[in-house]
Amino acid sequence: MTAIPMFPLGSVLLPHMPLPLRVFEPRYLAMLRDILPDEPAEFGVTLIERGQEVGGGDVRTDIGTVAQVGSLDTSGEAVLLIAQGVRRIRVDRWLEDAPYPRAEVTDLEEPAWSDDLSPLLARADQLVRRVLKLAEEAGRSSAGRRTSCSTTTPRPPRGSSRRSRPSVPSTSSTCCARPRSSGSCPARSTWSRTRRPSTASDPRSGPMRARAGDPGAEVGAGSVA
Repeated sequence: MTAIPMFPLGSVLLPHMPLPLRVFEPRYLAMLRDILPDEPAEFGVTLIERGQEVGGGDVRTDIGTVAQVGSLDTSGEAVLLIAQGVRRIRVDRWLEDAPYPRAEVTDLEEPAWSDDLSPLLARADQLVRRVLKLAEEAGRSSAGRRTSCSTTTPRPPRGSSRRSRPSVPSTSSTCCARPRSSGSCPARSTWSRTRRPSTASDPRSGPMRARAGDPGAEVGAGSVA
């Protein structure tokens, strides 16, 4: 068993998957400060079954994936990093969350393929296709609500005859959806791929300041994706 830092998230990380994160919670900034001098810089990721990514007190699964830090950007208000899943782990025991979550873990062997698994593969394929279809339908429905408009007819000016036409257009369209601000999506920002800080450096160096609190993607961090 090996004790490693852990980063519980509201999404699943699998081996070979990229993991973009926006880290702003102080405990996870402290985690980055501790692991960045190591090569490779790694931390564990598990799925949160119940609770939020920010603030702790969540219920976590005992199967996860080790992630390796690939690149990071410390020039903004939060640390933007891209990690990648490398291998599966099982959590044997959770340790204290102070200063950040840690756990004793054991590496899991890569699953070997067997023809007996074919029914499970087919079932998984069906479920994935069904989820993708539902997500597509939900996206179309949400887009339809955002673009729907209400039509209002202005009243004629005082003193004018009801039969006379008002001087303003007879109808005006008011969009029901509020447009997103250009800075609301962390994924739209341009990431600069910088070299990792030296051992003495702090991930929060520069014009960045840490802010606690959110879930939103997260969280002590938030998934950008």
